[in-house]
Amino acid sequence: MNKEKILSRYIHFKYLMGVAIRVFLIYFPGSKIWTVLSRREMQRVFNPQARKKGPISRENLDECRSEMANSVQSTLVEKNDKLVIGLGVPKFVLRSGIWVESDAFFAYFHSMKDFGGEVTSLLDEAVPSSNRKIQRKAIDLLLIDGNQRMERQPLVVQNLLANPLRRPYTLVDIGDCYFSLDGLEKLEYWLSRADQIVLHNSRAPLSYLKKRSVLLWPFFPLPEKAYSRGSKSVNNKCIVLGSQHRQRHQFINYAKKCGVVIEDFSHSQSSQSRVLKSYKDYINTIRGAQMIFSNGYVNRKESIIVGRAGEAFLAGTALLYEKGSDLSFFFSEYKSFLPVSNVHDFVDKVSFIYKYPEHAMRLTNNALSEFSTRYSSETFWRQITLRM
Repeated sequence: MNKEKILSRYIHFKYLMGVAIRVFLIYFPGSKIWTVLSRREMQRVFNPQARKKGPISRENLDECRSEMANSVQSTLVEKNDKLVIGLGVPKFVLRSGIWVESDAFFAYFHSMKDFGGEVTSLLDEAVPSSNRKIQRKAIDLLLIDGNQRMERQPLVVQNLLANPLRRPYTLVDIGDCYFSLDGLEKLEYWLSRADQIVLHNSRAPLSYLKKRSVLLWPFFPLPEKAYSRGSKSVNNKCIVLGSQHRQRHQFINYAKKCGVVIEDFSHSQSSQSRVLKSYKDYINTIRGAQMIFSNGYVNRKESIIVGRAGEAFLAGTALLYEKGSDLSFFFSEYKSFLPVSNVHDFVDKVSFIYKYPEHAMRLTNNALSEFSTRYSSETFWRQITLRM
C-alpha cells in the first residue's frame, strides 16, 4: 500500500472519528457530562480566590497597551477638532438579499463625529456634492474599505488617490482579513498603498503587527454615545442576533429543546422579516436584553470578532461568545465575557446567569471598564491622529 492511500485513509478516519464524537456528545451522555464539568468550571470562575490569571499569548500586547494608555494621556496636536475625514466605505451593503446600513460606515461616521471631526461621504452616488465639498476644503484623512482592491473603490476615491498633488492621508480598514484564506495577500497589497492599516485579526504575523503603519484593534471604533441615550429596561432574556450561516441556529435549537428561553433574532435568506429595520431598533434590542450570544468562526481554522461583542459591552448586556475566538486575545475570559465551548456549555451558562443574575452585572461592569480603558473610540482616534 503506497503512502498516498495510507494518508487518504488516515484523513477519512480522522474525519469520521470527529463526526462520531460530536454525535456521541449530543445524543448520548454529552449533556450530562458537560453539565457536571460546566458547573465545576463556573464555581471556579466566579470564586475570585480560585480563579487563575491567564497571560495573554502575544508577547508584545502589554507593550502596545501601555503605549495606548500613555498616548491618551499625552498632549495631542490640536487636530481632532478640525480633522476632515472622507468616508469611502459603502453606506449600504447587501446582506441576505436586502440592503442594510453598513456597520463600517455607521461606526466610523458617528465615532468620528463624537471625537470632534467633520465627515464627508465619498460615494459614487454622491459624487457631485462630494466634489463641491472637496473643492472647498481638503480631505485630511481618507478612509477606505480594504476588502476591495483599488479598482473596485468608488470612482471619487480612485480619482483622489490618483492625483499626487491632492492625495490625502489614507487609512485602510481590512475588516475581513483571514490569514487562513487570502489575508496575507490583502495585507501585502495595502501596505504599499496606504499610510495606515487597521486590522481586527490577531493572527497576523508579528512582523506586521510591529509596523507603525499597522494598528491592531478588536472592531470598528464604536459610536459609544448611541448606547447611553435614554433609559435602559431589561427583559431578562438571552438574545441571538445576526445571520444563521455560522451555525447559530444549532445553539438556538438545542437551547429550546432543553427548555431554555432564547429570543431568536437570527435570520436566513428565507426569513427577511427577522432583520431589524434600523440601528435604533438594533441598539434598543441589545440594551433591553440580559445577555447576548454570538460567535465569529468563518471556517474551522479562523474566527473574527463581530461588532456585537463591543456593542454588548457598551449596552451593559452580558456577553456569551464562542470559545477560541479572537475576542479572548483582546478581552479577559470570565471577567468581561463568558466563553462558550459547545451547545451543552451554552445551555448551562445561560441557565446559570438566569439563576444568578448578579454575575451578569459583574461581567457587564468589568467589560465596560476593560473596553473604556483599552479600546474606546477616543483611544482609537488618538492612536490614528498621533501616527499621522
